[in-house]
Amino acid sequence: MSKATFTLGDLAGKVTGGNLAAMAKLINDTGIHPRLNENEPDPGALVARRTVSQLLAMRADDRVGRLLGDLLGEG
Repeated sequence: MSKATFTLGDLAGKVTGGNLAAMAKLINDTGIHPRLNENEPDPGALVARRTVSQLLAMRADDRVGRLLGDLLGEG
């Protein structure tokens, strides 16, 4: 069974080299509501697998997309 949620800190560690603000911005770019705080990101904030999949679809042709695809088992 695959994970239904990820923490912002876990995603940041695997995608943006631990940069929480950059990961929060990437997640916010998917149009989620409510938006994550990019100025003081919470590493424990939960991000739905669906949102991560949306980000993968948006960034499929770059490094972020490849890392997300590996994370989701779609790479």
